[in-house]
Amino acid sequence: MVVLIAKKLPPSLRGKLKLWFVEVQPNVFVSGIKDTLAAELANFIFEHATEDSGLILFRSTKKSPDYDIVAKGTFSDSVVDINGMKLIQTLSDVVVINI
Repeated sequence: MVVLIAKKLPPSLRGKLKLWFVEVQPNVFVSGIKDTLAAELANFIFEHATEDSGLILFRSTKKSPDYDIVAKGTFSDSVVDINGMKLIQTLSDVVVINI
């Protein structure tokens, strides 16, 4: 399974994505393609996307933790790696405690 979330995509790339993905909401694409095709497609997407696209791609893998997250561009959330597990950190995850 592959999920792609984008802020902004060039029209040519958006058209090609519709060959393999279903656009469930504006700029949210989902597909059930196999792992090998997903890897090739991810490379194609990140090659042709601009920096202002703000892409986050989630795809299933056979390695632990069974998914991979790849990001390109600028967006408010960030991808963090904690002991080999990639997670999305949002601003709401930050807690400040004054003592």
